[in-house]
Amino acid sequence: MFIIYKINKVNYIGCTTNFRKRIWEHRHHKNNKSSVRYNSKLYTYLRNNNIKLELIPLFRYKKKLKFPRIKRLVEQWYINLFDSICHGFNEYNAISRIPSCKYKLLTDTKKNNPKYIKFYFQSLKPIHCQACNRTYLNKYQFCRHLKTNKHDKNKFLLNNKKI
Repeated sequence: MFIIYKINKVNYIGCTTNFRKRIWEHRHHKNNKSSVRYNSKLYTYLRNNNIKLELIPLFRYKKKLKFPRIKRLVEQWYINLFDSICHGFNEYNAISRIPSCKYKLLTDTKKNNPKYIKFYFQSLKPIHCQACNRTYLNKYQFCRHLKTNKHDKNKFLLNNKKI
C-alpha cells in the first residue's frame, strides 16, 4: 500500500506508506530548527509565505506490492506530470532512490512488466546543452546545470559570438 501526495499551494510531489507519519515529518522539518532539512528550499518557502501544510492525496494503491520499485516509478510519473523538479520543490529524481535500479530492470525482464522498463528509459533521455556542449542523463541534472555560473558564462560567450 502507498499514497502519492501533493502539498497544497506548492509544487511538491511525495510518496508514503504512512500518511499521518509523513504529515508529522513534514511539520517537524518545517518548524524544528534542529532538523536536518529545516533549511531546504521547500520548508524555507513554506515558512516565509506562511503556507499551512496540507497534503492532498493524488493516487492510492491499497494492495500489497510484489515489486517495491513500482512505487517509485509511479511517484516519478507524477513528478514528471507536474514538472516539480524544475518548476517546483522536488530536489531529486524518485527513480534514483531505487538501489541499482538500472541493472535490475535490464536483467530481470521476466519478472518486470515491459511498460515500466520503457518508462524508466524514457525518463533517462539524454539532454544536450548547446552553450556548454555537454550532455546530461536526465532533466534533473540538466535543470541543475542551468543554474550554474559555468553555464551562464558559456551562454553569455555564445550570445556575444553570434552578434
